[in-house]
Amino acid sequence: MKPKLTPLISYIIGIWKCRKAKEGIGITGNDDIIRAFTMSVINSGITTPDKVQIKKDKAFFYHSKYRVFFQKILKSRVETFKYENDYSASYFAGMFDSCGGYNKDKKTVYIANADTQDEMVLLRLGYKIKLIKSKLIIVDKEKFLSFINPFRKTELPEKILRGEMK
Repeated sequence: MKPKLTPLISYIIGIWKCRKAKEGIGITGNDDIIRAFTMSVINSGITTPDKVQIKKDKAFFYHSKYRVFFQKILKSRVETFKYENDYSASYFAGMFDSCGGYNKDKKTVYIANADTQDEMVLLRLGYKIKLIKSKLIIVDKEKFLSFINPFRKTELPEKILRGEMK
């Protein structure tokens, strides 16, 4: 069966792009992001629970057809995610969940491990952003968060949202 892009698979690709592990299709990270990744790949039907391997701070599985599919989507993401829809929202929700957060000023949010293609997609979607090295700073914080929030699988602690923690 040929892999098909869905919003859930877009989310998985977003996580995978930011936190790729060396083994198979996998990520490195904390328990929350590993749980989000694992549940997403199982719920999407890409793999079964018995095929997912979890070791220390990484989770991965092997599926060559999906690995090639993910690489193809990442290569063509400027075209794939050119519309403000569930697919692009899910992709950026995955990126934000895995390597995003609030800047110290609490007025902007960021996504680390981004590149010029991610910058181009968000610019085309109408967001005010700035790419500094590999950190994508999103000035339209409220607009961006309302765009991705329905697709996020992890939550930031309330203390961070209120500005009580760094």
